[in-house]
Amino acid sequence: MAKKLPPKILVIVGPTGIGKSALGMRLARDFDGEIIGADSRQVYRQMSIGTAKPSDADRAEIPHHLVDIINPDERYSLALFLRDAKQAIHNTKTKRARLPIVVGGTGQYIWGLLESWRIPQVKPNAKMRASLERRLEMEGLATLYDELQRLDAAAAARIDRRNPRRVVRALEVALSSATSRATASTNEQQRATEDDADRSRKNPPDFDAMVIGVTMERAALYDRIDSRIDAQMADGWLEEVRQLLDSGYGMQHSAMSGLGYAELIRHLDGELTLDEAVQRIKFRTHKYARKQYNWFRLTDDRIRWLDAPVSDTEYARLADDVRAWLEN
Repeated sequence: MAKKLPPKILVIVGPTGIGKSALGMRLARDFDGEIIGADSRQVYRQMSIGTAKPSDADRAEIPHHLVDIINPDERYSLALFLRDAKQAIHNTKTKRARLPIVVGGTGQYIWGLLESWRIPQVKPNAKMRASLERRLEMEGLATLYDELQRLDAAAAARIDRRNPRRVVRALEVALSSATSRATASTNEQQRATEDDADRSRKNPPDFDAMVIGVTMERAALYDRIDSRIDAQMADGWLEEVRQLLDSGYGMQHSAMSGLGYAELIRHLDGELTLDEAVQRIKFRTHKYARKQYNWFRLTDDRIRWLDAPVSDTEYARLADDVRAWLEN
């Protein structure tokens, strides 16, 4: 009996504002595809302008999945994304016989999907969370972050060290994991670790993915980002934030404390002028784009990189390669 091959998916990655969505739309038109979003902010309803969601026209032309699926006061995790993305890919491929095209710049989402990550199931610990929040108030964020670095340097490197909510949660997970490990003997723990590593090595990928990256020279990317932010402001981003606040959402909700929304809330609260808020958004977005290149490295031979804007000649070569890959 022939071995069942993993389903083929296209994946488009790169920094924010580079033109991933436009390339995804072009490929979806040419290869009868559907878009599966891999953006941790576009999942939120009522947050369209600031997250640069696909236009209504694009979504009417090509089905988009994992966009507008939860409210801003709800939490969305990597584990939920992996569950939802796999289901969307299955439905696109199996039920409708179309090509799944994953488009996004959230590195954890992309590699979690492509590398078949196993997500540790650490349940929230309300008592520990309350204790950490008291420590945050008394000892400060830097102390908690230093402790996280000692316990789990990899987790500390992944998160924004200035985000109290993320530092507290990461430390909660690290402390919970340490407590769990302490209940097992050294030998049992060693065997469990080796078994887990062995299973991980033998775990085959869920998908046969062609990964396409879009990039450009750094200064040009910053100019492109700045122009997009100016356009978002002209399109009514500030009013979008006002409406969210009027609906009862605020900085206590993780979605609202994200890039751009936090600065505009501070402006509406009188802490920043509008120009100061916009300049801070641009600065933070430049920093975010640099961080994305840590996930999507130009030296990663799993990614086929294209220079933006993608020329018709380069796109034609790409389309030929996609066609050959699909037929293989």
